[in-house]
Amino acid sequence: MVSADSLNLDVLEVIFTYLFGRDLPAVALVSRAFLAGVIPRLYRTLAFRIHHAKRYPKIPSAFSAVLAHPHLATHVRNIDIRVAQTILGDMYPVFVRDCCRALELCTNLRSFVHTPDSVSSFLSILEEKSRLEDIRIHGRLTTPQAEKLLNLTKMQKIAIDFGSWNTMDILPRWAPLNRKTLTNLTLSMSNELNEQVLEVTLAELPQLLGLHVVGCPKVTHISIFRLVSHTPHLESLAFTAAEHSSSTELPIPALHHLQHIAIDTRLSITGSGQPPQVLPTILAHLKASMPPLSSFSLKAPELQTTSTLILVKDLLEAYDRTLKRVTFFDCSVGLDSIEAICKSCVHLEQLQFSLPIKQIDGLTKAMSHSKTLQALVDVDTHVAHEFRPNLKQDNVSSIMTRVPTLRRIVSNKRIWTGQRVRGALQISFDRQPTHGPSTHWFLPHD
Repeated sequence: MVSADSLNLDVLEVIFTYLFGRDLPAVALVSRAFLAGVIPRLYRTLAFRIHHAKRYPKIPSAFSAVLAHPHLATHVRNIDIRVAQTILGDMYPVFVRDCCRALELCTNLRSFVHTPDSVSSFLSILEEKSRLEDIRIHGRLTTPQAEKLLNLTKMQKIAIDFGSWNTMDILPRWAPLNRKTLTNLTLSMSNELNEQVLEVTLAELPQLLGLHVVGCPKVTHISIFRLVSHTPHLESLAFTAAEHSSSTELPIPALHHLQHIAIDTRLSITGSGQPPQVLPTILAHLKASMPPLSSFSLKAPELQTTSTLILVKDLLEAYDRTLKRVTFFDCSVGLDSIEAICKSCVHLEQLQFSLPIKQIDGLTKAMSHSKTLQALVDVDTHVAHEFRPNLKQDNVSSIMTRVPTLRRIVSNKRIWTGQRVRGALQISFDRQPTHGPSTHWFLPHD
């Protein structure tokens, strides 16, 4: 008889890749064999988020654990810091010291995420990480601090939030250093990025596969459609659309490989029921280049339900045969829109929007038209300021019964899973992992 302790260590490591959060330390306490198998997974990512900060220093951080046991650092591939521990507005010195010392030990580091405005303490150490290939930072840096980024070469993914002019100014010099390796560039919420800097940067990155420029007011969607001529191999594109420019100036992009597009809007609220002309114009220009879109995301809190339906019909007219994932953030999405998507998209796999729990019967009926839908994700929205009841098991059972292909529903930090055993539907749920993907909303998700 084979026991768990007798399993090959490689087999245990594969099994434990399916565990998240608190399950990992719990498994580590089972036996020495389980401890050895779970350690690579347990220490693969060192994270520090708001729930960690609330318990620190009473409960030591993962960085302290690595310092106490330096041999664990060899397993660290990702560092994800989403909140800086502070005292009276200054970073807590002990926390910074532990993070820096732990970072120095992590010789196999692949990705580094630091979203608080305090990344300058880590830049000198990052220069020494020869295997680093993915970075996301808060970009409010001085000129000497920004210059240190030039030592980060062979990067595959670069994401900079809230970049200062000092940081944006080095992009044209940083891009050539990563020309052969960089596949994804994300620049968000920077008032300093302008069209000239972006053009010089993109001219150095003809092999770029992902370009995401969101919340940068000096770079319009018209500029984006013009500048993508430098990056003809794009598979993912995100940008902010506004109404202040004439639609006649919008060029037709040659994006024949584009699979995912995300649009963030800055629109005026109108009472006509018609969507602002900028969105239909963008879809028309995309249709003219006919990229094989499989994923579409929209963030448009200004749109009314009727406007969203008109926009959905324009989208389906062009891409009903290729769309697999459709996502609405902060959008007023009616059941008519959901029904139209489920009826028309013959390869639909995932829908992501704010579920109308109070209209669950109508929602179920609308989705029942899909013969391919596999996943449904509930999105928090800032459009409807009202109490939303939680999705219950009988709701999940009803939806999955009417939509037989549906296997997963994510709502209220729960992942509901449905399986059919001997013809009977069995529903179970797990808590969503505490460590979510360190990505922006507008990036494509698998």
